[in-house]
Amino acid sequence: MIDLELPLELSAEPPAFVSEEAAGEWLEQLPLANAPQAQAILTRQLELLSGIALSLDQRLRIIEVLREPVLFVQQECLRHFSARSLPLASAEQAGYDASLRLWRILETNYLLCLQNSLAGQLPDQAAMAAQRAVAAKTGELFASIAAGHCPPASYWYRLHQIYRAAEALQVSLRTVVDNCNTNPETTLAAAYVEPLLLAAARPLELSQRQLELVARWARNWADKVSVLAAEPTQVKTPPLPIDITSGVAISPAASPRVAADWRWLEVTELRRSLKRRLLALADGESPEILQLGSDCAQPDCGELLARIYQLWCKGGAARRDEVRPAADCELAAGFVAIHFFVSGDIFAQP
Repeated sequence: MIDLELPLELSAEPPAFVSEEAAGEWLEQLPLANAPQAQAILTRQLELLSGIALSLDQRLRIIEVLREPVLFVQQECLRHFSARSLPLASAEQAGYDASLRLWRILETNYLLCLQNSLAGQLPDQAAMAAQRAVAAKTGELFASIAAGHCPPASYWYRLHQIYRAAEALQVSLRTVVDNCNTNPETTLAAAYVEPLLLAAARPLELSQRQLELVARWARNWADKVSVLAAEPTQVKTPPLPIDITSGVAISPAASPRVAADWRWLEVTELRRSLKRRLLALADGESPEILQLGSDCAQPDCGELLARIYQLWCKGGAARRDEVRPAADCELAAGFVAIHFFVSGDIFAQP
């Protein structure tokens, strides 16, 4: 058994609905025109929902009704804290924290469904629950990067745990219908690849516009990547190594390896697809015809695609210093304060 470390306590207060129909009726009163308010209301109801006992099918149906409004509200609230100067202002930080809270409680409800499926009696529901949980984690990752933050190690550990659970149920490659996805017919494996590709693209080095494009490409092309349980030996394209017991996305190639704990992203098909597009762009083909996006303009599009090609398909480029979470630091703002901490003396106006 794989422990997904889910909450076990029961809610003292019941949610406003305990059926798919009641949830639909409740949504008619949700103030979607006020996204932050709707976000808080949805978060509260999903938290209450996670604290009551429901059958797998019943819980899954309810949160499927809520999912599309959640995605809409999260997209609307993203602009309140994305691409801002760091550290975030108090209102921006509050918006960021609220966004993460909703992503995490949505994920928790789907994981409760997955946990109930670990015996394997309902593979279709298990595949859907796992894919939706990973999609919520991808939303959380995008919000973190848009706010200029590195996700903690616990983020990647939980993502790998979800994939391991789906593997244990043998549903990682089962087709799942997701009308909120660019590819309506997808799999848990493709959903798992998407945040890993986004992380491999060094997203904190990208502008907000570049981040949006790379996130779109990672979603569109994730199904071109295979997740392998054994390292491929007859491929020219270096695979991306994943230690599924770790708290990192892409592991260093030289890390010690225990075979059962490692997976490899085989990117040969992705490399061929990107290479064709790069050659076509060089020949003057438009990004829109190449399905790079109607809002993607040359020469920036080609430069970004070439960068992604190197990071995803050519082993990346070595960094002098790896990005990692830092300890808390103190800031001194203003010339008088800076003068004091640099010189040790209180500034006196001449």
